[in-house]
Amino acid sequence: MRFSDVMYVDKINGDYSEERQMMDIIIPETDKTELNAALIIHGGGWFAGDKSGHEGDLLRYSNPSHPSGGLITASMNYRMLDNQGADSYEDMLTDITNALLKMKQVAFECDKSIKKVFLTGESAGAHLSLLYTLKNQKTSPIEIAFAASRCGPTVFANYEYYVKSEDVFGLSIGTLIGYLIGDKVEITLENAEDYTDKLAAVSPVSYVNEASPPLILAHGAVDTLVPVINAHKMNEEYTKHGKQQEIKVFIFPNSGHELGRDPDKNEEYYKEINNYIEKYFA
Repeated sequence: MRFSDVMYVDKINGDYSEERQMMDIIIPETDKTELNAALIIHGGGWFAGDKSGHEGDLLRYSNPSHPSGGLITASMNYRMLDNQGADSYEDMLTDITNALLKMKQVAFECDKSIKKVFLTGESAGAHLSLLYTLKNQKTSPIEIAFAASRCGPTVFANYEYYVKSEDVFGLSIGTLIGYLIGDKVEITLENAEDYTDKLAAVSPVSYVNEASPPLILAHGAVDTLVPVINAHKMNEEYTKHGKQQEIKVFIFPNSGHELGRDPDKNEEYYKEINNYIEKYFA
C-alpha cells in the first residue's frame, strides 16, 4: 500500500513550499504485523533535491521479495537552506524526527508496528542520515539499527573543502557549509578556525562512541566534491572506539561523486545492506 505526498507535520509555518515536509511511504503487502523500516533522505547540497529521485530504493526495500521480506519504506523531503525553511542543519534533523513519527503513525493505521529502522541517503542526504544516527541515536522515535551512506560528508574541519571551493548551485562549498552551520558566511582557509566548534557540531564523526550504531559507507576514490577522506575519517573514528567490526567501507576506485563507474562495487554495497538487515534487524 502506497501513500504519496504525506505531510509529516500538522501545520506549515513559513513562506517555503509545504512540499518540503512531505514524504512517500510504502507499507508492504504482508501478513506480518511487526516490520522493520527504511528511511531514505535525498541529496542536493542541503539546497536542492527531492524525494522523487529515490524511487528505485523506495521500491527496492519495500518489495516483499526483497531479502528483508519487505520493509516499511519512506522517502522524505525536508526543509532546506536559503529561505527554504531551514536556518541550519538542526531544522533538518527535526524534520527527520517528525518523519519517523509519521512513519509510526501510518504503520499503526495500517495495523502494523515498526521494530527498527535504518537511515540512508546520498551526499547531503547521506550526511543527514549519519548525523541523525550518531547524534540523535538515543532520542530517535524509532530505534536505529544502522545507517548507510553514499558519498556523505563526515567531517567539516577537513580543509580540502575550502582549498578547492568547488561551486555547487552557483555557491562555493565553503558558502554551503556556512549556511549549514547557521552562519550565512563563506568558510575559507583564512577563517575556518573561527568556526571550529560549529564545524565539529555538524560533523558526524564528532558523535561516534562505543554505543554508536553500525555503518556502511560507499565513496568514490576520485570524488572532487566530497573528498574520500571523509569515509576514511569515519572508519578511523570507529576503529578508535573499538568498533571496526561494525563499519564497512566500500571505495569505488573509478568513481567520483555519482558512484557510476564501478557497478561491481555498487552490487557489493547493496549486498552488504542486505547482510546488515539480516544481522542488525534480528
